Amino acid sequence: MGISAKTDPLAARSRKTGWRINALLILISLGLSLLLAEALLRLMGHDHPQWNRLDPLLGWRPRPGLTGWYSGDVNNYIAINQEGYRDVDHPLAKPPGTYRILLLGDSMSEGVEVPLEDLYWKRLESKLPECPAFGGRRIEVISLAVNGYGTAQEYLSLRERGFATPARPSAARVLFRE
Repeated sequence: MGISAKTDPLAARSRKTGWRINALLILISLGLSLLLAEALLRLMGHDHPQWNRLDPLLGWRPRPGLTGWYSGDVNNYIAINQEGYRDVDHPLAKPPGTYRILLLGDSMSEGVEVPLEDLYWKRLESKLPECPAFGGRRIEVISLAVNGYGTAQEYLSLRERGFATPARPSAARVLFRE
């Protein structure tokens, strides 16, 4: 009679070694697959940036000038303006003959899942000039909406950003220095 595999110490050791080698090969192949996927996504330009940064006054705010893909229920390519909000850039000085509306809000108004031109406040900007009450003036809706902001953060955004004027730009600029 021979020695059974159950009692053979050499067979038990080779089973342990085989298991370790298989686990190591799985980890190496998984790591290489993730690196290859990351490289392909970067080559294709499908970037998912870190959208927010810490802010001493508000807690967080979007990074000014950032663009990239926002992934959620719907993938959407979005851009953050130079002031750090999801909107186009607006000059600090109001152009003559322009009526400005300042929008405060949270994720429902920021609308990262929706293309910019389809947001309710952008559509409002294109529809309001048709209203006779505005007398043909140009309408600008300026968004200060940020995902997750509450009333206190919206108030601080309004105070520091919304009320900034060419005569008093430093209050807003100093707090949000890069």
